[in-house]
Amino acid sequence: MPTVDQALARLEERIHNARASGQRTLKIIHGYGASGKGGSIRPAVQGRLKRYQTDGLIRTWIPGEAFGRGDERSKKVTNDFPHLKDDHDFDRQNKGITMVTL
Repeated sequence: MPTVDQALARLEERIHNARASGQRTLKIIHGYGASGKGGSIRPAVQGRLKRYQTDGLIRTWIPGEAFGRGDERSKKVTNDFPHLKDDHDFDRQNKGITMVTL
């Protein structure tokens, strides 16, 4: 299990690698915490994604619990990237993932 700092370093590396390779979408699997109450990595990752979005490094991000038909951000993203509707976690309210568009 990585520390928060290790997880954030991996996040930054994965985003930079995805951008460099021309990838437009990224699924971040950060988990939700072993206790079922939520861990520290998820909020740290999502806080960093907020900053990346403000800085223009990423286009948008959608927490897993919102990733589905009922969410306006998801509707916009799946209009641009229809293959995301086929993702295993679409409409599953999975708090252990976050979807990112670059």
